[in-house]
Amino acid sequence: MTVLGFGLELLCGVRVSGQVCVSPVDIVMVLDRSVSVGETNWNNQVLPAVRELVNIIDPRTDALGQTRLALVVFPGFERDGSPSDDRSGGASTVISMTANKAQFTDMLDAADAIASGAGCQSGSTPSSSMSYPCGGWGATPTWLALSEADNILYTLNGGNGARKLVVVITDGAPSNTKSGL
Repeated sequence: MTVLGFGLELLCGVRVSGQVCVSPVDIVMVLDRSVSVGETNWNNQVLPAVRELVNIIDPRTDALGQTRLALVVFPGFERDGSPSDDRSGGASTVISMTANKAQFTDMLDAADAIASGAGCQSGSTPSSSMSYPCGGWGATPTWLALSEADNILYTLNGGNGARKLVVVITDGAPSNTKSGL
């Protein structure tokens, strides 16, 4: 996907020695897995695009610093019916900020294995995986995912001098908004 590389080149800076993102940079990928995305699109479009983005971004440590990546999904968990369940599905950090590319490829390989088998993952904590949650969600809490990305970039990893970027992959507008985001 040349378009993805070109877009990241614009965001990350000029290409240096074949690298699209020149260190230091912190990037959070935010992925929509609401019901409107659908399991087929998640498995056949989103996951391959994420894999390609990870390869293009190439999380690493080099002489200039680190190119680090984190991953947030929304909705982040299945409805559990508890009083704390805000019915939006929330947002969850699947992979915290890291320069370890293998964490992403391992997670994507596991998601591919689930997609070729059961197809989705049920249970109360699909935030621990990249699998599409069984049953999906009608809500698209983009604002919660962006808040999570902000927390990762500025609260947990602020002050390190790295450029901060958020890449959002979604099929549409949020189902609600929150003031300030």
